[in-house]
Amino acid sequence: DADTRYVTSTVSWLDGGQTRSVVLSTLIKNWHKTVATVGDWTNPSLASTVNLPGGANAISATASGTIGFIGRKQSSAQDEFYILDATSSTNPTVLGSLNIAGNIWGIAVTGTVAYLATSGRELYVVDISNYSSPSVITVFNLLGGGDGRDVAIKGNRLYLTRNNGGTRPVFYIYDISTPGAPI
Repeated sequence: DADTRYVTSTVSWLDGGQTRSVVLSTLIKNWHKTVATVGDWTNPSLASTVNLPGGANAISATASGTIGFIGRKQSSAQDEFYILDATSSTNPTVLGSLNIAGNIWGIAVTGTVAYLATSGRELYVVDISNYSSPSVITVFNLLGGGDGRDVAIKGNRLYLTRNNGGTRPVFYIYDISTPGAPI
């Protein structure tokens, strides 16, 4: 009907001489009422950029609504975790930042808590209830070597990966029913 669209996106690539692909299909209801027309999807263009202080590279990002979260490589002179307001796609602004003294390889956000997969200590739990002043709630430094590499959230579960720490596990599952106190 006029309020429903079935959208399928297929991405294909060549891997070792074989063509591989992944398909995502979804049903969108009331699409003309909920989806704003933003530019030309067949010819995308850059809306804006943000330069953060110092020269450290951004290595991870995620968003929640119009708030963006950026993770950077460790820098002795600059913060590694940044929170941006992207309400205006042509003029995003930095709201706050935090120095965690490590590379931030992955970011996952739920509610007022950000989880950072980092080097050194594998998982930082950060209170982001005040975007201009994020603060560390707790840090998990797992046994053995290995950096936190990525983090994801599904429901009340947090999934953390890390590079091989010798005989230590590389995949961890935390219960985040109490977001600031993973178990």
